Amino acid sequence: MSRLIASILVLIMPVLLMLTGPAVAERVVLAVSSETVSITSNFSGTDITIFGSIERDQGVDLGEEGYDVVAVIKGPPVDAVTRKKERVFGVWINRNERTFLSVPSFYALSSNRPPDDIAQSQALQANQIGLENIIFPVATDSIQVPGKATEFALAYRRLKANNDLFSMNVDGIDFLTPTIFKSTMRIPARVSVGTYSIEVFVFDEGALVAHDEQTLWISKAGLEQLIYDFSRERGMLFGVFAVLLAVFVGWFGGVVFRRE
Repeated sequence: MSRLIASILVLIMPVLLMLTGPAVAERVVLAVSSETVSITSNFSGTDITIFGSIERDQGVDLGEEGYDVVAVIKGPPVDAVTRKKERVFGVWINRNERTFLSVPSFYALSSNRPPDDIAQSQALQANQIGLENIIFPVATDSIQVPGKATEFALAYRRLKANNDLFSMNVDGIDFLTPTIFKSTMRIPARVSVGTYSIEVFVFDEGALVAHDEQTLWISKAGLEQLIYDFSRERGMLFGVFAVLLAVFVGWFGGVVFRRE
């Protein structure tokens, strides 16, 4: 019996080692130029620089083409409603709509070459790499319309891109050495406050070999932060104050510019 048990252990030991050992032979270590971004009244956008170092197992050979790196910054998820206008009796009105749940409010991608040249579509879709691979879950109570939700998702991506909130730079990763890279990514002025994620994917000959993620916080600062907090925490008082301020400004303007 003891010999049988020993023989079984010898047979399954390599399998156990494979299961308990590291999943990949590489890992990536990230550093970000700033982990917080403060939005003030004169905020016009800022740049975030990402540095990365790929630590490779000495026993693993690097592919002939070297590593491929993709960096993605995602904004806090939001529920978005995309509407389609139609002309009815000469008037343009909203006829159809789709509600998407938990889609990124901001998406910026930087890579050393086009993602389609880096990996197969399955890997890109699984990690939402590329604008066309962002997942748009449709709300069950969304108005059903003929056709696919893809039309509405494309419209949402187009609107975001026009406001510089969705972007791709397929030549934005600079390799300082075969295993050290950096990328400078733009945070535009129109971003919303919240918690952002910075993800870096490392590919070797099309296979994902390393992944790391960090957090970026974007928040208002100074008087803007006080007004923002007051409007959220004291919504009723903020509304009353805004109405009174508008009335006072209108009255004061009438007094100053009144013609005798």
